[in-house]
Amino acid sequence: MSDIDSGKWLEAMKSKMDSMSLNQVWTLVDRSKVLNPFSVSGVYKYKIVVDRKVTTFEAKLVTKGYTQRLGVDFEETFSPVAMAKSIRIMLAIAAWYDYEIWQMDVKMAFLNSFVDKEIYMDQPEGFTIVGEEQKVCHLQRSIYSLKQASRSWNIHFDEVIRCYDFVKNNFDPCVYQKYTRPDVAYALSVTSRYQACAEEAHWIAVRIILKYLGRTKDMFLVYDGGELILEGYSNTSFQSDDDDAKSQSGLVFKLNGGVMAWKSSKKDTTTDSTMEVEYIAASEAAKETIWMKNYI
Repeated sequence: MSDIDSGKWLEAMKSKMDSMSLNQVWTLVDRSKVLNPFSVSGVYKYKIVVDRKVTTFEAKLVTKGYTQRLGVDFEETFSPVAMAKSIRIMLAIAAWYDYEIWQMDVKMAFLNSFVDKEIYMDQPEGFTIVGEEQKVCHLQRSIYSLKQASRSWNIHFDEVIRCYDFVKNNFDPCVYQKYTRPDVAYALSVTSRYQACAEEAHWIAVRIILKYLGRTKDMFLVYDGGELILEGYSNTSFQSDDDDAKSQSGLVFKLNGGVMAWKSSKKDTTTDSTMEVEYIAASEAAKETIWMKNYI
């Protein structure tokens, strides 16, 4: 490289290659097993701040995705992008409720998602493995410029964020929401049944919920550092709904003294006795117990 900043560009490229090695982006296979591996190249750019000083040297390894063949190297490529109005609405809501706003960036985002096709490429020039120069890279994860890279990342991100109980917005697939106060889930479930015919008693109940939220906003779950002891409890309310005579059941699990799983649900069927509904609730709790024991 003849650029005056060649040393910094090489350092940036080495950092990128180290990240790819850490994420196990590809494995090396014999070239004889591959018909037409894709060529690769480096893309370099730098960031400039207001005073026109270069702050960051960035390097990206890209493959020539424009040579990919539909139906062979990729299928669907669509991935959603957040609408500007959605972001503005969220900012307006945050300003109204005086919420704190946090911003984050996923480093090497595309390298977190897996490819769904058999894709091979040449080893990057200058970074070939000594003694294995004749081998090619079998991609395990997406890299920039693959046609399906953006879609693969979106699918992976969706799977991961759902594990943290976030729910995708029905009107913008890039917006997720999470109910952060599950302790009032049952109270909200009951009061929401009367939205179309609310009376004074229901409004009083809602105000009580709001007072509870205000007084407990600084409370949080605490887990002890002792032995991992799993405790589980279940309880039922027989035919608690006067409208359809259906029962309500709930369960809660504690680990190290802190609650880590809970559920309260109205039964789908009408039970004939307290013993029947208790048996159903105990069965649901047993299933949760088996899963948690295996996980732990």
